[in-house]
Amino acid sequence: MVEASRDESQLRENLQTLLDLYRELVQVCQEEQQKLAAELIQTHNARQGAQVYQLFS
Repeated sequence: MVEASRDESQLRENLQTLLDLYRELVQVCQEEQQKLAAELIQTHNARQGAQVYQLFS
């Protein structure tokens, strides 16, 4: 009985560790997604600016 309780406690601890890791992974992915979105917007704006420049050259 004591061993089962200890196993359950260890399982809980392991699951909490996995949950913490998953949260960190999601956070890092969201940050990278935001960086990529900003880069894409900047590239799009630069391309539009270049097209406008070409119209008047």
